[in-house]
Amino acid sequence: MMIRLLAACCWLVCALATAAQTVTLDAEQSTLFRSWFMRIAEEQLRQGPSPRWYQQDCAGLVRFAANEALKPHDTSWLRSNGLSNRFLPPEMTLTPQQRQLAQRWDQGNGNIGPYVNAIKLIQYNSRFIGRDVNQALPGDMLFFDQGDDQHLMVWMGRYVIYHTGSATHADNGMRAVSLQQLMTWNDTRWIPNDSNPNFIGVYRLNFLAR
Repeated sequence: MMIRLLAACCWLVCALATAAQTVTLDAEQSTLFRSWFMRIAEEQLRQGPSPRWYQQDCAGLVRFAANEALKPHDTSWLRSNGLSNRFLPPEMTLTPQQRQLAQRWDQGNGNIGPYVNAIKLIQYNSRFIGRDVNQALPGDMLFFDQGDDQHLMVWMGRYVIYHTGSATHADNGMRAVSLQQLMTWNDTRWIPNDSNPNFIGVYRLNFLAR
């Protein structure tokens, strides 16, 4: 009896994990998600990181912006994020399962949860698009691997936004850098082109249709 119960529990865990992986956004939802995702990321740059954003680093920016983009953007949400209802994208119609996508990241080894670091966000929750930045859509990620450290930048169309992973009273850690600046960066490890072995490529969240 106990063996059957354990087997049933294992099956349920696997089924839930599989279901979490198969929940996606359609093309229209994906477009609206990108608009909200970028709007929220931009707001972290403009106002400084929200006190509701925990674990402030490059992957944390993606997790926070994705999670907030999938929430209902009602009056309470606007107030808590310091936003008015002006210049906002259209609201998304989502199922309860879709709203939980950014709380159910694939952590590897069959584990699902609200936290993933940069490399697991790329390995298990994103798909490779290419190493040409021109292939990136707004809201995609540029992934760099420096050996002992991995880093994500969010592509915004003509520039990137990222969090440095550290902050002081005088510096909140948020950065915005144009593509032209990146391409002429003194530290060549951060140049997003084929000649840089530290630039792994452009990645897109798995749950996006496009």
